[in-house]
Amino acid sequence: RFRSHPLFAEMDSAEHRFHEVPYTLKRDNQVESGIIDALFLHDGSWTIVEFKTDRVKDEPDLELLLQREGHREQAQRYVAAVERLLHKRPRFILCMLNYAGGIHLLSG
Repeated sequence: RFRSHPLFAEMDSAEHRFHEVPYTLKRDNQVESGIIDALFLHDGSWTIVEFKTDRVKDEPDLELLLQREGHREQAQRYVAAVERLLHKRPRFILCMLNYAGGIHLLSG
């Protein structure tokens, strides 16, 4: 399914594309680390893609998942880390791979 999605084509045509990107930063005297699923440069703009395989049936189900799993907070951490490391604010996409039998993107 993902290979036929426009996001796949955008990532596939990127000037630079990295998968499973580890990072470690010191922030407020604490070490923060994580692994970004995908980071790519397309037309001069960086994009983070975080893939999720959770089965989601509809919008209310998605909202519960986002709250329960802390995906919004994770997105904020990843955006802040990439911005700090690359000195450019990236776009963020949460790619739900099993949303009502298809793919659903949330941008932030």
